Amino acid sequence: MTEKHLEEVSKDFELLANVKEVLEQLKERGVRLYLVSGSIMHLIKYIWNDELDYYFDRYEANVFRFKNNELVEIKGTDYDFKGKAVFIKEIFKHLQLKSPKEILFIGNSDNDEYARKSGARTLCLNGALTNPYNKNAWDDTYKTDDFIELMAYIEKKYLIK
Repeated sequence: MTEKHLEEVSKDFELLANVKEVLEQLKERGVRLYLVSGSIMHLIKYIWNDELDYYFDRYEANVFRFKNNELVEIKGTDYDFKGKAVFIKEIFKHLQLKSPKEILFIGNSDNDEYARKSGARTLCLNGALTNPYNKNAWDDTYKTDDFIELMAYIEKKYLIK
């Protein structure tokens, strides 16, 4: 495994249509955005073209460490599976919110199901390795290829202004 290999793998991933435009609008409206992933930080950075610091207030994922272009260490994130609820609780406390329900967590896989234990609202977007209709994990589910459609749905359903 090399950094170059990860960069090549990242070319197989695409962000949903209009994701950056919608995130830009949310930032302008003062919405705080966080990314917590069970993926690999290198992949995420390649996909986002190093714009993570611009769009997200904080982001967490697994880290691969390389030396002389060879993988020498995998540092797993503390914020995967059960750790997602911990991450959300940290955000809740940091922002001094009145209720965890002020947070909307959007996920798509079984490792995201733990987010609900934080008290946040959960939305399964294009569920992959999860049952998006499992009410123990997800408050809601939505399918789309376009972030503008997702944002319209969220604004209507969750009354985000």
